[in-house]
Amino acid sequence: MLLTRSCLRNGLEEVSIASSALIAGLSAESHKVFRDGGRRAVTPEQTIARISPFLGQIGVTRVANITGLDRIGIPVVAVCRPNSRSLAVYQGKGATLAAARASGLMESLERYHAEFARVPELVASYESIRKSASAVDVKKLPKREGSTFHADLRRGWIQGINLLDRMPVWVPHEIVHYATAGEFGEDRYFQTSSTGLAAGNSYSEAVLHGMCEAIERDCSTLWRLRNPAVQQLSRIDLASVSDPRCLTLIEKLKAAGLGVAAWETTTEIGVASFVCRIAEPESSGPSPYEFTDAAGCHPSKEVALARAILEAAQGRATAISGARDDLFDDYYEPVGRALAEKLHNDLLSGQCFRSFQHTPSFDGDIIESDVSYVLGKLAAAGIQDVVAVCLTRSDFRIPVVRIIIPELEDGELNDCYSPRGRAIRAYRGRS
Repeated sequence: MLLTRSCLRNGLEEVSIASSALIAGLSAESHKVFRDGGRRAVTPEQTIARISPFLGQIGVTRVANITGLDRIGIPVVAVCRPNSRSLAVYQGKGATLAAARASGLMESLERYHAEFARVPELVASYESIRKSASAVDVKKLPKREGSTFHADLRRGWIQGINLLDRMPVWVPHEIVHYATAGEFGEDRYFQTSSTGLAAGNSYSEAVLHGMCEAIERDCSTLWRLRNPAVQQLSRIDLASVSDPRCLTLIEKLKAAGLGVAAWETTTEIGVASFVCRIAEPESSGPSPYEFTDAAGCHPSKEVALARAILEAAQGRATAISGARDDLFDDYYEPVGRALAEKLHNDLLSGQCFRSFQHTPSFDGDIIESDVSYVLGKLAAAGIQDVVAVCLTRSDFRIPVVRIIIPELEDGELNDCYSPRGRAIRAYRGRS
């Protein structure tokens, strides 16, 4: 239902049906049934069985095992949605093939939900909404370079819940809906991305995944703005890693003859985050997978590091497959020889300054404990808004949310990224 200016003072602070379902879902207990490289409420096989009946509806035509395109042996799959309104090929990775398949299917499912997100529940100007209800501070949201925000322009809005106080808050529909071939606001002010879009086997699992992705990209963005010498001070001594799953993944990379290194990128928020880089042992010419960087974040440091390693392995297989439709010609251009040699030397013989054992970590018995832990860390760091928008569809009933944390940076995967407050402070060496 579209609401107009005359309706602004009529029920805007009431919790919608979708938001109520999300709040109720977060009150349930989700025990950690699967713990191999991640923390899930059910096994990967159960996740696959739950999604499979909907593959035709969301447009999945094929799930390809592309593990064998590389020599590492870490499972990677490609999920094809040729009629997608954003990407046509999605990747999944995991410690097992079933986990990789579940990962890829969940990513395609969450994208479908964002492409066909429910219509705006409110059409009004930002100026009008702020007089009658709580709305996210648009000045804190990522904006398109050179764009101008018009507070008196009518646009679509959708209700979310601020997880820090469980109160409703209105957010621009443009940053919730995600289809690169879709609609935009009249002034196209906001920079949209897939950050914080998450599906889960429970609402808590989806919310945790979305929050961790938003924190991960903030951590990686701030880390990459640092001087290389400062970045190097956060390099992890992999000999200090004791987690069996992480060690198995590292050994797979080394057995394939690849160099591997990891840097801790955890910020003052205190949720464990890492960047992992893998590379060929010697500069091998203009290969698109000569160097692969990836990141991972989770309250459990073991899961965070495993995610970064798995993501890096997925990145290599994706580049080799050539099927990802957002990797353009420049991605496959050769790295300059001098730069390639420096990167190899730094990777293979760089000094390690940090122990994995010193990374903050938390691993509750239930996923809701992890959600509470992350929310507490965000609040303690001065973050005021952690907004969850429920995108779950009644015909699927698989929890999907969009997490929006306006103050966090999101430049990790964005070519049009414009640094904001946290990035500017980090660049100046003040955070």
